[in-house]
Amino acid sequence: MKRAGFTLTEMIVSLAASVILIAGLLLGAVGLQRTLHDNETFATSYADQRRVIDVVSRDLRRAIGLSIIDSGGVSSPFTSGLVAVGDGTALVFALPAYYQSNVPTDPTYDKPLVAVTTGERLSYGDVGGVKPEVPVQFSKEFVAAANCVCFVRKEADHSAIVVRDAAELFLKVTMAADGRSCVVEAWFRSQARGVKPVISTYDRVMLRNIRTD
Repeated sequence: MKRAGFTLTEMIVSLAASVILIAGLLLGAVGLQRTLHDNETFATSYADQRRVIDVVSRDLRRAIGLSIIDSGGVSSPFTSGLVAVGDGTALVFALPAYYQSNVPTDPTYDKPLVAVTTGERLSYGDVGGVKPEVPVQFSKEFVAAANCVCFVRKEADHSAIVVRDAAELFLKVTMAADGRSCVVEAWFRSQARGVKPVISTYDRVMLRNIRTD
């Protein structure tokens, strides 16, 4: 003979099983959400890491001179050792003056200079001679407009943010003993749960245009 319903004990057991199942689903959803967040954070940090290396490497390849500005504002040539960009220390590239003007409103802003041969070197200028190099400063600083610490590239009167939220992203440039190449290294600490390893990558850049005379 069939029973018409459930006993109180069976109902309690069923309810308990449902609660356990729902709790398991919730925990699984939270764990999945955390994993997705960790992966997204890692991907963003890695992309920022590569971006800052690529921008610095590009300027290094074009530079005809390098210098360091320390936290006291004192400039000195960068010919050996290493420089960690941050805490008031900036890296300065001396780039050839490719264009006739650095003022965006000037009609000659996008007009290239002509190539000028000076001894064994090829530079840029006009009938008056070689034009002075353009200083480009690369620094890590707090930017009020972005309300965060950023890597910033400043060329002439123009300033551009390379990486936002860069407080936990670090950069150093190490000069080779012969002064003809350098290593650009950037690293950050993974924000994944558990062990938080340091994620580091680097590029070696040839300094073919650096003047030694």
